[in-house]
Amino acid sequence: MREGRGGAEGRGDAVLTTYRYLRLATVVLVVTLGVALLLATARSGCWRNSISAFYYSSAHNVFVAVLCALGVSLIVYKGSSDTEDVLLNLAGFLAFVVAVVPTVPPDADACGAAERVLTAGWPGSVRDSVWAILVAGAVAEVAALVIARRTGSDRSLQPVARWVRTAGWGIVVVGMCFFVFAPGTFARHAHMVAAVLVFAGIIGVAVASAVSASYTPDGARYAQMYRAVATAMFATLVAVVVVHLTFPDWGYLVIVTEALLVAEFAAFWIVQTVELWQVVDRTDLYEGGEAPQML
Repeated sequence: MREGRGGAEGRGDAVLTTYRYLRLATVVLVVTLGVALLLATARSGCWRNSISAFYYSSAHNVFVAVLCALGVSLIVYKGSSDTEDVLLNLAGFLAFVVAVVPTVPPDADACGAAERVLTAGWPGSVRDSVWAILVAGAVAEVAALVIARRTGSDRSLQPVARWVRTAGWGIVVVGMCFFVFAPGTFARHAHMVAAVLVFAGIIGVAVASAVSASYTPDGARYAQMYRAVATAMFATLVAVVVVHLTFPDWGYLVIVTEALLVAEFAAFWIVQTVELWQVVDRTDLYEGGEAPQML
């Protein structure tokens, strides 16, 4: 039986271990999704034209579960700066939208008619799921504000973080307007828009991490890694959007670019895990324990 540690040291170890597990969990979830997609492909005998299309396959349950789990992980994970934290919260919330608002059902699925039964409840199931997310999000936001005020942690955000949060609220409000007043348009486009914004948020986190890591001792190499990941993700994200809009029939090219983007997402969390293995977050590495003011 493992011996426990008491007092502040034990609590500190528990927090550190929790953060390690959260970072590693994102990588494990990506692996889980990859395995599910491969098994679904082996089962049906053909590749779908995008990762999103696997919603209508035997990988459906894992697809939705992984995205919801990623959403929770991104929201729960506390960024090392205000900007990182706001971006992670926004990306996490939108990951739920990606999970429950599927891409438009295919008219004819070459991968087997048996799996098309999942389209039967669309878009009625989308409406109920989105309402659940909106209500839960509102409750969580109110709870966070109340807790922050009671604990005295409701300080003002840094300028960049305030701008990002305002933009995030704008995105949510616009999305809600489409959801309420143009549900058909929302159902057709929300999945792709939300997915692009999730990855855009992670790119922003990578950029913020590159900046803040450069202020830590021996952080130059990690800053370089974050910049490389952000650059690769941005280029791949642009490629994904261009391929989707310009060459929609190039199925294999679409899924390859999407797979690269998911792999780069995992690469970011691997770098973050290695960099922060011995600390809860990057503030423990700063002199004075505070993030740069611009973040």
